[in-house]
Amino acid sequence: MCRVAADPAATSDDYFGYAAAVSASSAIVGADGTNSGAGSAYVYVKQLANWPNRPTATLSDPTARAGRYTYFGSSVAVSQGTFVVGAIGTDYGAGAAYVFEMSSAGWPTRPTASLADPARTYGDLFGYSVAISDGTAVVGAHGTNTDAGAAYIYVRAAADWPATPTATLADPAATPYDYFGNSVAVISGGVAVVGAPGSNSSVGAAYIFTS
Repeated sequence: MCRVAADPAATSDDYFGYAAAVSASSAIVGADGTNSGAGSAYVYVKQLANWPNRPTATLSDPTARAGRYTYFGSSVAVSQGTFVVGAIGTDYGAGAAYVFEMSSAGWPTRPTASLADPARTYGDLFGYSVAISDGTAVVGAHGTNTDAGAAYIYVRAAADWPATPTATLADPAATPYDYFGNSVAVISGGVAVVGAPGSNSSVGAAYIFTS
């Protein structure tokens, strides 16, 4: 059985489906070209046995304004009722990631937490990849340090996400153009995986980190 979720705006260059993630009965689809590059992400929550054709909620870039290419929705992740959305064009290409949490009051119109590139450097592409499992999020920034790359771990404490990373993961080879952080994954129990497709003359590598 296949159910199609189509771009709600049905607009050319929205790039609906550029990123997608699913966990249990919740799915999220990124469309980083929406609104002239401001971007959007759409949440779908399964009802009984069916997935809806239309979004249950629409998440938008909190910094969006006309002519600003933040590319919100360039990466997405979901764990239960918590969603993370990357926006690689924010802060002049330094990038950002936003956490949205569903509550009894419904979906927030603004993120419950905003995660910014610790280096705030043009071209870091913080938010190029994101992952979340329970209260741990990982954000990749493969443009950091002349594209050697980096990944940042955030661990939720009590009711709040930290403003600064709980831990920073660096390219073990420390070689330009390794693109460490191009992909990230995390599971409960303190295990994170970070991809570096440019490593070893583009042979590539993936690194497993345990807490």
